[in-house]
Amino acid sequence: MDRNTSQWINTVYKELSSYEQIREAITEFMWGPGVQARWQCALCHSMYDRIKDRSITAHFLCYSMVANNLMPKLTESDMVDIISSHYPAFVQCKMLSAGTRTIRGTLNLLNKLNH
Repeated sequence: MDRNTSQWINTVYKELSSYEQIREAITEFMWGPGVQARWQCALCHSMYDRIKDRSITAHFLCYSMVANNLMPKLTESDMVDIISSHYPAFVQCKMLSAGTRTIRGTLNLLNKLNH
């Protein structure tokens, strides 16, 4: 557990009296508006890094899983459009020419490009 989480628990936990209050407080801390805003920013401005991101498929999967849990909900085609901008031009061209509009279809395409 990181230091911020530990401090948060020590500060807030004593004020919570029911499981529901604890669940809501943890959800707010771990996935509240501030956290989601940072992920939305990362979603729109990140770039694929072949050294840091194991594969183009792993990168897409990571960001699509996060995007799928953001509020307000994004459509699959919006997720594909946003995440496709993370990649180099040749990958974007392959995605565009393949016409994939779903997460599953995009993952299948990226798996083929990985090999």
